[in-house]
Amino acid sequence: MIAGILLVDGLQGTVSGALTGMIKQIQFSIKIYLHIQFVVFLLTSFHEYDWGFGNDTKRIWQGLGLSNLILTSLFILSLILQIAHYHVP
Repeated sequence: MIAGILLVDGLQGTVSGALTGMIKQIQFSIKIYLHIQFVVFLLTSFHEYDWGFGNDTKRIWQGLGLSNLILTSLFILSLILQIAHYHVP
């Protein structure tokens, strides 16, 4: 699970760097901040509560991993849309 989190986190950093170069940096920084606050807060708080499964701190790592996966997917989608926007004749 940790290896998956690190892989997705590295991919997220790469894609966000590419998007930063394509979009105005301040606008993209605000978008990233709002997405991270919203997605990470919701998923980690959902996984923090004890639902009777006995996973203890494993739920926090699951929430962080899921939020990284969702953010990376959104960044990749945004990158694809930006590339398509630049290549439209």
